Amino acid sequence: MSDTVDGATLMTTGTPRAVYPRWVAGTGMNMKPEFMRLRRALAGTLAALLMAVGIVVLSPALSASAHHNTISVDVSCVDHQWKITWKITNSEKDKSEKITFSSDESVIAKNTVIDKRATYTASEFVSEPVHKTLTVTGKWSNGVTQTNSKTLDKSAFQGNCDKPDNPSISISGESCTNPSTQGGTISFNLSGATKQYTVTLNKTVTKTTTSTGGTGSFQNIPVGTYTVTAKASSGESATSSSVTLNECAPATPILALTVAPCVAGGSLGAVTATLSSLTVGSAYDVRLYSAAGDVLDTLALTATSGSATLSFPGHGPGTYYATVTGPGGVLLATSSNATIVECEPDFAVTVQLEPCDVFQTGTAGEISVAIDGMTASTVYTVRLVTADAAATEISSTTTPGDAATTFAHTFTGVAAPGDYKVLVTGGTDSYESDTVTAAKCGLDTLAPPSIELVADQCDASGTGIEPLRAQLIDLDVTKTYYVRIVDASGATVPGGEDRTVSGSTTASVEFPDVTAGTYTGQLLIDPGKQLAATSPAAVDYNMCLPTLAMTGPGALIPLGSVAALLLTLGGAVVMGRLRRRMAL
Repeated sequence: MSDTVDGATLMTTGTPRAVYPRWVAGTGMNMKPEFMRLRRALAGTLAALLMAVGIVVLSPALSASAHHNTISVDVSCVDHQWKITWKITNSEKDKSEKITFSSDESVIAKNTVIDKRATYTASEFVSEPVHKTLTVTGKWSNGVTQTNSKTLDKSAFQGNCDKPDNPSISISGESCTNPSTQGGTISFNLSGATKQYTVTLNKTVTKTTTSTGGTGSFQNIPVGTYTVTAKASSGESATSSSVTLNECAPATPILALTVAPCVAGGSLGAVTATLSSLTVGSAYDVRLYSAAGDVLDTLALTATSGSATLSFPGHGPGTYYATVTGPGGVLLATSSNATIVECEPDFAVTVQLEPCDVFQTGTAGEISVAIDGMTASTVYTVRLVTADAAATEISSTTTPGDAATTFAHTFTGVAAPGDYKVLVTGGTDSYESDTVTAAKCGLDTLAPPSIELVADQCDASGTGIEPLRAQLIDLDVTKTYYVRIVDASGATVPGGEDRTVSGSTTASVEFPDVTAGTYTGQLLIDPGKQLAATSPAAVDYNMCLPTLAMTGPGALIPLGSVAALLLTLGGAVVMGRLRRRMAL
């Protein structure tokens, strides 16, 4: 850049130039014009020589280095906050400047004017150390601009500016939270803390935990006297008063009995023993007694927790109590009496073996159950079981559990013969039926249909042989029957396969494809094509031999083994015909 001094132009590179006053230093006298003209000539010559050798002379008016902002920053802790103080000083003693750019206008805003040789000061507060750079650009009244920056590093934040805590800690102790291990609990409450504290339980063996305030505890603490100390890394600390954990007294079990409210129909209920305040790991014996003091049952227990439930099943109406003993048979607790009573019937159950109305060869019996007087909105379970001691369940169903107080159900496919019982349970109700015997149905217990086979006889009369025929009577029009022809071994013969009959009380079924033989007719019925009737006797079905009428003596002779020969005789004339018939 260039500058002009009394008409002479000088090139500048940013290095401050010498300022030549027009008066003589220390005299207060102005120079004469002739001397000033000589000085300017010498200055111009000197400038030309310096430029020739590469040396730049700064003009006094626009020296770049003279125009700048001196930025400084200071950090201090005020009221537990970090205070950052920025100072921006105008370097020019005779020119004001205007800020044309600021990287943080909360510190110094754009268009802020700093007077000559003046210092602008601004402060900001932060909660923790920061890294920050402030950059500003100034423009002086003579048009010169300059940009300067200052960086604040986190390392400038020295010491601790946090507000100190005022911690306080209190404790309490519980000696017998776990009697089986003689382990207690010490609880603490840390207040007035905002920092992280190490909380130490002070004794021969110390335990530590961390907390920023609030409650906490130390578990399984042996007998002894303890204090608790909380300490922060910044030095704040607090110590509690002392608390003592004593040796635990042996735990005494608590025993209670509950029983089924009532039983009915000879059924049995359960007696349940509920135990609490047990010592984990200890062994106990729980005995059930009758009202007379007889031991009915004994159950061993090793406690895995402070409570347990034991069940004594299979007990009828009566009064019971129980005891708990520890090692060596020492009696620890006795329950109150509990009584199972006989249920008063508040509902009625009817069990009916359905009569045998069709011929049966296997599982086809039916047992119906009707219940009256059920409790509304209660689900009842209805079970068909065998009448033996095993009481094996054959089938079961449940009631809808709605507002209805009656219910009916039929158990089908009951194997016969067999003995059965029906059990009904629901709510406080229970019922056990008497033994129901399902007998196997036979033909003597029914009015069965009948089948008879009819075969033609060979009496040499009629128009020919009629097919084998089955005559059926006493049929049920609502049933479907099947008719078949079997041989002596019971196998269906060719042409004697099943013919279907339904919708009639009588029928006649022909089997035209059956050849000569001895046969029996079978009548079967759905479901499963069960055998309903058999023809009373086997029937011989014979094919009659044809006869031959010839001229000559006028006699009829059977067409036997010589038939083929006679038919081929050249001198014989056949006048008759072959005839077949079966007589009824």
